Amino acid sequence: MKKKLIFFISMIGLIFIFSSLKVEASVKDKNLAEYFSNIEGKYILSNEKIELVVSDMKKRFEYSEDEIYFCNYKKMLDYSGNEYELVEFSPTGYAIYSKDFSSLLEISQKAISPYINYNENLIYLGAQNYYIYDNLSFKLTHCIYDEEIELTNHNQEELMSFSNKMNYSIKKTISNNKLNYAKYASGEETASISQPDIIKYANTHSFNENNNCGYVAAALLVFYAAKAWGYNYLFEPDSISIDLVSSIQGDRNPDSWAPDIEGALNDYLNEKGYDKLAKVNMWHLPAHHTFYDRVLEDKPVALFGKVPRVGLSEKVDHVVVVYKVKRNFYQNFLGIRSYSNYEFTTHYGWDLTENEIILSADAITIAGLVNIHK
Repeated sequence: MKKKLIFFISMIGLIFIFSSLKVEASVKDKNLAEYFSNIEGKYILSNEKIELVVSDMKKRFEYSEDEIYFCNYKKMLDYSGNEYELVEFSPTGYAIYSKDFSSLLEISQKAISPYINYNENLIYLGAQNYYIYDNLSFKLTHCIYDEEIELTNHNQEELMSFSNKMNYSIKKTISNNKLNYAKYASGEETASISQPDIIKYANTHSFNENNNCGYVAAALLVFYAAKAWGYNYLFEPDSISIDLVSSIQGDRNPDSWAPDIEGALNDYLNEKGYDKLAKVNMWHLPAHHTFYDRVLEDKPVALFGKVPRVGLSEKVDHVVVVYKVKRNFYQNFLGIRSYSNYEFTTHYGWDLTENEIILSADAITIAGLVNIHK
């Protein structure tokens, strides 16, 4: 009875939060330049905030103001009610921030916003976890895959925990940044594979079906090794193809986690006569600097990011390929550096427009990585 009461109260709270977002209001005690208006579910954003997002675009992409225009401003929530900001551009481009634009979580100039067709009840659970909340059927529906999560008293604790961990990570980064900027000299540095355009322009449109994103990522790793490292015998065609994905996957189930992809890659590499192995890093979760170090060594990395496990196979992770990593550093008076604010430039493996999405480390709950050794 107690669990049912908690579930009922949580559902009422979530409905109230979304209802308050859709009503036009002027809330003076909130740190928002503009609040929401009930104009087809789209909200008003100040010029100051638009300029902030445009500035973040310019810092990260070959940006032209003639090619992209501000389109929509929307509010999102995680399952614990923490707020997130979504800015959409036309014809393409979007950016996601934590509340009050305090921390950038995702940004892309060419990708279409995953919420482009939705204006209300937007749930954000981190990178690639894009959902719509239905307060009548108590379900979350993924914006891209149409996967559904039924909200019951059995699974909502996990959703709240998933949300709280992400929000805690964001707040910790913001707090540490304020402290470090005040105390130490700072700067930023970027690692990139030697030929990033090979990954950036690899068109994997329609490759990702039935949760086989791990094998699409594996195909991107093989494709890069063939073209950038000169091992054409691994894959001879000049363009990546679904045939490569199928050859690596074989008769394996599409659901995968890092050890599955390691095994599939090594079977494929051995068959082709490659004398080195793919390597998994999962049993102790990889640190952010591991991605930086691998990319600096000209090794693109398949990053496995956790999804809420509710109603899904235990082997379902979202998998992206990381080919650039940027980070901030802070240096004390002894010359010793510490690092933070990791940003991963990724290929989502979904479509040609999702090949250059920059993700903050705070937007990803890392579950493992796989890369091919040179």
